[in-house]
Amino acid sequence: MRVMVGRLVLAWTLSMMLVDAAWGQAAGLGRPQIGPTTTQQAVDQITRSVTRPLPPVAPPVVVPPSSVWVPEHFTAGDVHVPAHWEHRLPDGSLYVPPLVIFDPRTGERLVPGHVQTAPLPEQTP
Repeated sequence: MRVMVGRLVLAWTLSMMLVDAAWGQAAGLGRPQIGPTTTQQAVDQITRSVTRPLPPVAPPVVVPPSSVWVPEHFTAGDVHVPAHWEHRLPDGSLYVPPLVIFDPRTGERLVPGHVQTAPLPEQTP
């Protein structure tokens, strides 16, 4: 009985080896590696994981600032306009606060606050 079981195990092992060899040759593949990986396989796996492309990211949404700094400047006729903050309204226009400007011809005068419907192009540093 033992001899029969031994022969049966041997026949099964040989048949599995033949099936593995035939399958590998037919598919163009060898047997899958069973057991620990080699150092080169580990290095290749790490290299593949760190050099794969990153997924695409949507560009960030740029939100205009709620306030715009306007430095002091001179307009036509040497009218001096002091530096001030203009506040952006929900429709995109700018609210200019009341300002005391100096005109060399008439002196100081108060310009009431107003909404500037066509904002000037923003200044970039």
